[in-house]
Parts: sequence; structure tokens; C-alpha cells
Amino acid sequence: MSSQSVQATGRPQWAPRLAPPRLAPPRMAPLCRARRGGHLAARGEASRMPSVATARRAPAPHGPDGGERIFSRRLAASHVLSIAILIGVVVTSIFWVSAKHNALAQESYERMVRGGLVSLEAKMATVVRDYSIWEEAYQAIRAADYPWIYSSIGIAAASEDIGTVDLVVITDPLRNADYGWVRGSGERGEAGVLPPPLLATLLALLDGTDPAAAEARTTYARFDGGVWVFAVTRVLPPGGLPEGVTDAEAPRQIHGVRLAGDVLAGLGSHLISSDLLLLEAPEAGLGTVPLENAAGVVIGHVAWERPRPGDRILRQMAAPLGAALLIAAIIAAVSSRFAVSAASRLERALADARLADRSKTEFLSNVSHELRTPMNGILGVAQLLEMSALDAEQRHLLQVLTASANTQMSLISDLLDLTQIETGNRRLEAAPFEPAAVIREVADLIRPAATGKGLTLEVDVDAAAARPVLGDRRAFKQIITNLAGNAVKFTDAGMIGISAATRLDDATAHLELRVSDTGRGIDPADQARIFERFAQVDGSQTREISGTGLGLAISKSLAEMMGGGIAVDSAPGAGSTFRVAVSLPSCAQGVAAAPRDRVSA
Repeated sequence: MSSQSVQATGRPQWAPRLAPPRLAPPRMAPLCRARRGGHLAARGEASRMPSVATARRAPAPHGPDGGERIFSRRLAASHVLSIAILIGVVVTSIFWVSAKHNALAQESYERMVRGGLVSLEAKMATVVRDYSIWEEAYQAIRAADYPWIYSSIGIAAASEDIGTVDLVVITDPLRNADYGWVRGSGERGEAGVLPPPLLATLLALLDGTDPAAAEARTTYARFDGGVWVFAVTRVLPPGGLPEGVTDAEAPRQIHGVRLAGDVLAGLGSHLISSDLLLLEAPEAGLGTVPLENAAGVVIGHVAWERPRPGDRILRQMAAPLGAALLIAAIIAAVSSRFAVSAASRLERALADARLADRSKTEFLSNVSHELRTPMNGILGVAQLLEMSALDAEQRHLLQVLTASANTQMSLISDLLDLTQIETGNRRLEAAPFEPAAVIREVADLIRPAATGKGLTLEVDVDAAAARPVLGDRRAFKQIITNLAGNAVKFTDAGMIGISAATRLDDATAHLELRVSDTGRGIDPADQARIFERFAQVDGSQTREISGTGLGLAISKSLAEMMGGGIAVDSAPGAGSTFRVAVSLPSCAQGVAAAPRDRVSA
């Protein structure tokens, strides 16, 4: 190349005029106020991106001594809590079983005592009927044949040797007499053995009963300083009341037994381990069965010491159970120690992996930033060479150089964008912009590439998308550019469609963007991972079409930073449709509604 004269400025004369410095647009009245907080920074207050080479994100509070130790601590606490719960459940179950055994034993004792009382009453009723439904007894009472009555009936109470009952009383209404026998009474018996009130109460038990049924009635009553069980019935011939005799004229016979000694002991069975007691009132720690008189008043209690077989079981199981729980606690503690140790190692490994990932991201950021400067120089020189006199071969080589440099710059830009997002250095600015204008701008950018491949480009934007919204215009444009660029790249024939529909809701604009194509489509198994960084569809597409696999990952991250999301509907051979949904604050002062913009190329 021939030498060229150089101006005083040091710029070659053949160099193109550099574009004048880009001036800031004149300050205009804001269409709407910038939202403070949330995921958007206020207009004019958005933090500018620091140099990636010097920017360092503060280390995350994770690591062996940081927040990630929370898991191992929680794991240790859960093991301790599990051991405590296990011991508590076992101990509680043992005490519950012990108490249940005690309750069952108490119920069993009570049933046996009640059964003994019922048996005693039935025995008393049987005996008094045997001594009353008797022809000779009826005739002897009518004839006042005391020797016969004594030898056949009264001796059952008077004799120490026989002693079937403790008391026998006979009433004869026709003679208006009552007499009876107790231990040691003579042949003629004793008058007024029972107090008149008690005698009247016992005789009243037969009121309303059928004389022909030969029924007997029993009850409990206090007499002679103790509690007695009495049985009363009519004295009749086996055939019932004799002719001409009324029920009121029929004699009555009463038997009584004191609840004491062998009688009281006989209420229980050999299964009751404690002695039965007769108490006027119940006492703590004792099981009782109340005794009621004819009026339903409690006059005493049969009591016994409450059985506690459960306590005996508890005492017998205490030592082996304690040993078993101790062994279980030791095993659980050892396993907990190993589990917590493993969790700690995993946490440290996770922290190291995150640190390595962050270091890798920062390294990529630094390298990409350092590569951008020389690549800009290469592109600048290529632009200068393009303006010089070149032959056909040289111009072809220059075109290859320029295309390669542009590809490399695209890769560097994608890497920088990704590292800025992952390190948290990418901040969304809040400024008014029109989504429709951004979509038309992107369409104009990709139209030459689409036309060059013989593709039809259709843009369909509704009128509401022309209303200004508050958000990051650059991020919004980058999403559309990535999706539309992929659509052109992976479509060989047919059309590319870009559409936008906006739904206004109070102060929010809900925007749904669709980028569709008639390209090769994506297998359902690959649709989830295409949004991962450096991910590409396997097969011939990867070999035929170059790409870094970062565009969709960046678009997904930006959409999520804007409070939205991205999804894809696709099938192999049927094309793809990418849907982006974001919700942005709507500006208070919008532009007049324009007709639906529909452009085809």
C-alpha cells in the first residue's frame, strides 16, 4: 500500500469521517414517572454498568461458615428432634399401656364385686322363698306353733352352728304380731327385732307384686351399726293364697345378712388380691361400689385397693427399655454425626462449585471485555480497508475477515451480557419506550437477512402496543432480536412472524410477544434445555448452523428480570413459536391509538 499523507491530527486522509459524538437527546417532559423499587430503577437513577474487568461481585454468604451451613445445622437439629420424639413416643406409649392395664384391672375388680353383690341378693331371694312357699310353714304361723317355726325356720338365724342367715323376722297380720330370731334367740323368738320404720320399709317392697308369683324382693339397709342385705316375701302354700284370705292378711318372712366378715369377703373371687372393705364414704386410691337402700340413697361403699398391674409391668420393663432407648439414641447420634458430616462436605463442595462457577463467569467477563477492544480495532481497520482500492480477491478476503470479526464480536457481546446477568451487574433501566417502535426496528434489522433467504417477514402489532410503557428498552429489544434472529437462522423456507398483543389493566400493560417460523422445529425432549446457556439442539443443525447457544439463555434471563417469562411451542418439521409475556407499568400520558400495524416483506 502506498504511503498516505497524514494530517496534523494523525488520522490518515483516506480514513472516513468519524461520526460526531452522540449527543444526549433534549430533555423532554416525561411521559410517566419512573417506578421506584421493584425490578426497575428510576429514570436517571439507574446505576451504570461498571467495567466488567474491574467489577467484582461481593462473595455470596455461603460456605462452610456461611448460610449454607443452615442445612447441616437443620439436619443435626432434625436428628436430635427425631431422637427426642422417638424416646418421647416410646416412653409415652409405655406409660399409656401401664395406665391402660391399671384401668382394665380396676374395671375387672368392679365387675367382680358387682357380680358378687348380685349373686348374694339372688341367693338371699332364693333362701327366703324356700322357707316361705311351704304349706307347713303357713299353717304353723297361722297356729302360732312357735316350736315348729323355731325348729324349721328360726334356727337358721338363732343357731351358731347353722347360721344360714343372721336374722329371720315373721309378721302375722291377722295376729298383728311380728317376731324374729337373731344369734342366741330362744324358741319363741323376740318381738320387735327390726325397728318399725325399717320393718315398714321392707314390707313395702312387696307392694304391687303378684301374690301368686311368689316373688321376693331384696334391698340394703343400715341396721345394728352396719349395712345389711334383706330379702322379703310372702309365706304361702304352694298353691298361692288360700280361699278367703287377702294379700294384706298373708304373713311375710324377712331374712337378713350383715355385710361383714366372710359374707363381705365372699363378694369377690380368688382373682381379687386385696381384702374388701365396707366404708361409709369413698377414699382416694380405693375402688368402690356404692350400696343403695330402698329409697335410692347411698348408705355405704364396698371398697378395695385399686389394682396396679401396669405399674408392675413398668417396673419390670424400665431397665431393658432404658437400655434399648440408650442404644437407639447412640445409634441415632452416630448416624446423625455421619449424616451431618456428609451434609457439611456437600455444602462445602457446593460452595466451592459456586465459587468456581463465579470465578469462571468473572474470567469470561474479563476475557470478553479485553477481547472487545482489539476486535473493535480489527473491525475499524477492516472498515478503512473497505474504502481503499482492492481487487476482487482482496475484497473477498476482506469480507471473510469482516464476517469473522462480526461473528466474534457477537460472541463476545453475548458472553458479556451473560456474565453481567449472572454476576448481578446487569441492571434494568426504567424509561418510557414504545414496544411497537422497538418491534418495527428489529423487523427492519432482520428483513435483509430474511429477504436474502427468500423468507416472508410478517409483523402484526396491535394499537395498544404503541402506548408508551416504563421499562428497559435495550433489554426488550435484545429479547426480540435474539428470537427473531434465531427464527431467520433456523428457517430455510416459508415465513417469519412477529406479533404483539397488549392488554391494559389499570396502570399496567400486559404485553405478549410471539415470534413464529416455519423452520425445522424442536423436539419436545430438547425444548426445556434450549434455554440453558451454551445449549444447542443436537444433530445436523449444530453442524450446519453456527451459534453460541447463549441467545435464548440471555432472553430468558432478561424476561424474568422484567417480571415475565418465555416459553416455546414446537414440533419437528412444524416450525416453532416463542412466546414472551411481560408486564410493564403503563405511562399515564400515551399517544393516540394508531391502527393495527401489519407489515409484510
